[in-house]
Amino acid sequence: MAYSMITMRQSLMNLGVSKGVNPFLWEQDGMKGVVNPALAAQFKYGRRQNFLNDLLEYCWLVYSKALNAGGPQLIGRTGDLWVPKQLSKVGITDSKTQTLWESFTAGNIQVMDKWSPTVNDCWVLGGVHRRAGWWGWWRGGAGRGSPGGRSGRGGTGAGRWGRG
Repeated sequence: MAYSMITMRQSLMNLGVSKGVNPFLWEQDGMKGVVNPALAAQFKYGRRQNFLNDLLEYCWLVYSKALNAGGPQLIGRTGDLWVPKQLSKVGITDSKTQTLWESFTAGNIQVMDKWSPTVNDCWVLGGVHRRAGWWGWWRGGAGRGSPGGRSGRGGTGAGRWGRG
């Protein structure tokens, strides 16, 4: 069953996400406390800080991009995935300025200016809902796999959500 923004927002509220607590564990330099300019531009008269709504927008973006992508989802560490060879496959030529907020990018790699476990899980869920194939990528190789399973010869970020 695919999510809508309404059902996703309710799920975030059920997880205990609040309007006043920043849920992002990592924010790109210069992004602390602000949203991506592409998101901010959607609000002609500005917007108040509301972390629940911010997280919803980031979750919805990665979920919908992963849901509508084609080909395998690529999972691995940033240093292994955010390289020109991999990023060019999803339309990104500069990982310092381009993210999934760009309309021309595909959701096979999670390239964002903010990160939280919930954003990560929404990206994975989008791939699961479209029944994507999964590739674990690390320096020196790649392997096919499924979420939570062994992917080639190395571990990936999938292990956190893949355990029952």
